Amino acid sequence: MKQMIRKIFIITLMIFSLIASAFFAYKSYYNYKSNQIIQKSDQYLSLIDQIDVLIRNIDHERLLSSLYLGFDGKTDFRQLEETRQKSDLILSDINDFLKKNPDITFLENFQKNLTSNLQYVRSRVDVVSADYQDIIFKYYQHEVIDPMLLSVKDITQKLSQGISSYHLVLQNYAILQDKEDSLRLEESFISFVLGRSFKVSMPDLVLYNGILEKNSKPFDHISEISQEQSNQLEDKLKELRISVIKGVSSGNYAISVTSWIANMDALIQNITLAQQNVYQKLQNIDFKSVSSESFISKIVLAISFLIAFIGLFFFLRYKKELPNPTSDNPNIQIKNSTTPKEEEVKPAKPVQNVQKPIVSMPKKDIKVTPVVDVNENIVLKNPTSSVKDDLPLSNMPGVVNEDIVPKHIAKSDTTSSEQEILKREDKTFYALEEFKKIIKPFIEEADIKNVDFNYDIDPTIPEICIGDIDKIKKFLTIFLTYAINVTPSKGLVVLKIENIAQKKFESAINFTIEDSGRYIDEDERRKIKRGISTHHTFLPDALTHDSQKETLSFASRLISLLDGRLTISSEQNKGSTFSITLNLKKFITTDD
Repeated sequence: MKQMIRKIFIITLMIFSLIASAFFAYKSYYNYKSNQIIQKSDQYLSLIDQIDVLIRNIDHERLLSSLYLGFDGKTDFRQLEETRQKSDLILSDINDFLKKNPDITFLENFQKNLTSNLQYVRSRVDVVSADYQDIIFKYYQHEVIDPMLLSVKDITQKLSQGISSYHLVLQNYAILQDKEDSLRLEESFISFVLGRSFKVSMPDLVLYNGILEKNSKPFDHISEISQEQSNQLEDKLKELRISVIKGVSSGNYAISVTSWIANMDALIQNITLAQQNVYQKLQNIDFKSVSSESFISKIVLAISFLIAFIGLFFFLRYKKELPNPTSDNPNIQIKNSTTPKEEEVKPAKPVQNVQKPIVSMPKKDIKVTPVVDVNENIVLKNPTSSVKDDLPLSNMPGVVNEDIVPKHIAKSDTTSSEQEILKREDKTFYALEEFKKIIKPFIEEADIKNVDFNYDIDPTIPEICIGDIDKIKKFLTIFLTYAINVTPSKGLVVLKIENIAQKKFESAINFTIEDSGRYIDEDERRKIKRGISTHHTFLPDALTHDSQKETLSFASRLISLLDGRLTISSEQNKGSTFSITLNLKKFITTDD
């Protein structure tokens, strides 16, 4: 009985010592990590400031994008482009900072997919997409700005772990940043509404009501703003909102978009100044002078090691006292685990009536399942082409390729009218295969005219896409034919096809055609983009069925039909560059 009580006491002490040791070890490790954070407080504060600058710049980019969408692409695009470049530069500086400080590893939400999400939403703005709700709320807010706001909260929480006495100051900084961004979201959305001057639909009203609920009193509880000043700001904001709400049912608003932006900027500036004051307070705090590893934490660490040692001692002693299962019974023998003797091994009986296992098909046999409704039943087969006829994805200098130039360029037998051509017909197609087919004729054409023709196809382009490949072939044929014809002997023509951004079911594809031929003046470039130019592409009959109609302006109309965006640049004695951006739906297979 005494032996049993002793064993129970030892086991209980062991369990208690292990639990206490684990707890005190965790607390000591927590204090150690907190002290590490405090020692890097300068880096964290610098990072907070850089992210804050990036958030404000992207808020401004979203405002300009909302105006560009609201006025149907008729605002100055250069100002938006400059803002984008500034955002990219700030983001690059932050990424460089994080590379120099690899121990800052908790900002996964900030870095993950931020650049690709930003590129994708910009591609939607460029083509003046109709899904303005997704652009303003889903992509700019939820997928670009919200992860940055969360990153700031993560940093302030990390610093709060180090010194809990400054928790409220750090928390106040993050709250002010969130208030400012919420008002910027309201400013952008209403700027779009005022620019479009239309009746607000019920889904839009629901979105706006959500903004108002979050920003019902944005100037309350800000220590840097007095109660009297807060009331004045709230009254001014209420007056602005009423002037908007009165016109939502008719589309006639009592305030202009310019006045709305000016007044909102003046109101938001009060929160910006309050946030800057809080940041100044944080900079004045000497975090390093407050040691998180206090005397008590050191004592706790010592006790944890002592308890762990005592528990280990009793465990080893108790283990020695455990009876040996083989010592008390000499008749018990441990069998050798080596291979049994040959005579003990009996052959297994053959198994009858066993079905053969089903052999899985090779991965190359892909069954295609559409995720987007197509107006006809389509059965896709894998493209088959011999190695000899296949075209590499690039012929840029430095890449050696086999001779794959076809012997002739066949005439197109299409005889439809221009009105029939300008009808969009989306269908599934193998993107890389079709792009190669487009390129092949121009390799020989360029060789005949003694023109260097380089091309590069991005291998990350989805294998199967949904779009009007016939229209894509037409405008690429027009631009490539023009480029080769206007480029002098020994000149250079370059085609690049890139996957610049992608989501699960859609990709933004950019086609760039550069030539070293003639200069296109600004007035002619504007006419081409509007589809009213008479600038012919000098297309030979061997390449097209109607060289009189397929002009550069006709190509521009095809791009507009596909909801794409065309930009043209040209320099004297250097040539022209045509850049086309299209959004193509991805055709998902069962392997994806």
